[in-house]
Amino acid sequence: MRNKLPAIIALVLLLALGTLVFGCDRPGTTTSDQEQTDTTDEENGTEENQSDGIEAEEEEAEVPAEYTPGNGPRVVMETSQGNLLIELFPDVAPITVEKITKLINDGFYDGLTFHRYVPDFVIQGGDPKGDGTGGPGFTIKAEFNERPHIKGTLSMARSADPNSAGSQFYFVLGREQAQHLDGQYTVFGHVIEGLDNVDKLRQGDVMNKVYMQESRDD
Repeated sequence: MRNKLPAIIALVLLLALGTLVFGCDRPGTTTSDQEQTDTTDEENGTEENQSDGIEAEEEEAEVPAEYTPGNGPRVVMETSQGNLLIELFPDVAPITVEKITKLINDGFYDGLTFHRYVPDFVIQGGDPKGDGTGGPGFTIKAEFNERPHIKGTLSMARSADPNSAGSQFYFVLGREQAQHLDGQYTVFGHVIEGLDNVDKLRQGDVMNKVYMQESRDD
């Protein structure tokens, strides 16, 4: 028995050593966890790319702070705070421009006042009654368009009825307070000269004379 004891001990040690060696080579959770981590990294990378794309689209759709003058018909408005030169947009609001041009040529706006002023929002006028309830005796169908409401934008005022615009209009005094108006009111022009005079306008100021510009320097 004593002669067999060393052999038994050697056999036990050999079996134990074999278990340790083969156990270390067996696939385990460590490899799976690493694969999961790699997959997550790839997904995160995809999400980051999508976010970059969204930001790029937002930048492309960013509304310009200023309007670049075009070739539309122009209106001169002589006010008690100085003159304004306005370009009209018949390309996006042809009916509105046609109706307002006729009112201008008829002298409708001469002597009317600005009856509403909201700081950093709008200055509104064009009401023959001077209190926000008057009009020209007709209404103009809405021509909502993609022109944004930025500082200097000229739009038609209206009641809750989209097709209730008449002669009243407003100048936008700032983008931040007026951006919610986009697509809800007919934008039909923009102030291209005298924007500093628009900033001076207040309730009660007068449109001394309004007329179409017959000749242009450009």
